[in-house]
Amino acid sequence: MPGVESAKSVVSFGRCLLVAAIIPLLTGCPQSAPVAAPSVAPPTTANAHPTVQPKAGPVTEVPGETNAASPGRIELQVVDLKGYENVVARQLGKVVLVDFWATWCAPCRQQFPHAIQLGTKYQDQGLSVISVSIDQMDARENLDELKARVLDFLQGQQATIPNLLVPVTDLAAGDAGAIDVVTSRFDIDGGAIPHFKLYDRKGNLHRKFVVNLETGESFDPKEIDAAIEKLLAE
Repeated sequence: MPGVESAKSVVSFGRCLLVAAIIPLLTGCPQSAPVAAPSVAPPTTANAHPTVQPKAGPVTEVPGETNAASPGRIELQVVDLKGYENVVARQLGKVVLVDFWATWCAPCRQQFPHAIQLGTKYQDQGLSVISVSIDQMDARENLDELKARVLDFLQGQQATIPNLLVPVTDLAAGDAGAIDVVTSRFDIDGGAIPHFKLYDRKGNLHRKFVVNLETGESFDPKEIDAAIEKLLAE
């Protein structure tokens, strides 16, 4: 679990997402040079986003209907808003934690292992953890390369949970509508990540864990743990 200093650093990277949606190669928000996290090899100088062949599990494109990840397999599914809602709806009867993240976001990468740990720790009590990547395709990538890059990170984290990728065509490099996609379509406050949504067993959104871009205040990961334990006990 990252410390308080790591949690506070979320603010700057949350703002970074807003800028990256319009100018992905802007200095100071380098999607082409993500900060390496444990279990993830840093990109090479020659090619910041090398093509990575998936090591396990297919990448499945399912705009609407989608299935949960197979037990023990690391898979990635491309979905739209309806597909995302379908995945959450299939977890009815469970408490659901959704982690919105991106490979270039250092705080996201730091907090991702904790989300996986929570899923393992509380699985028998009825917790389901879902990851949603909102990575963007830069000028040097095609769609398959972006999928492989995201999948490579998930494999390094042993993320055998449902892993989703929002439609990359809506978040293409230079797409001025990317902010609206992230903020409006998926209800991510200010477009800032990491962003967590917590649903109760009836499928109702119980709470969001967000970065307050006006005050600079960030959520403490311990708040997520406490909220999950409370819902599981109900």
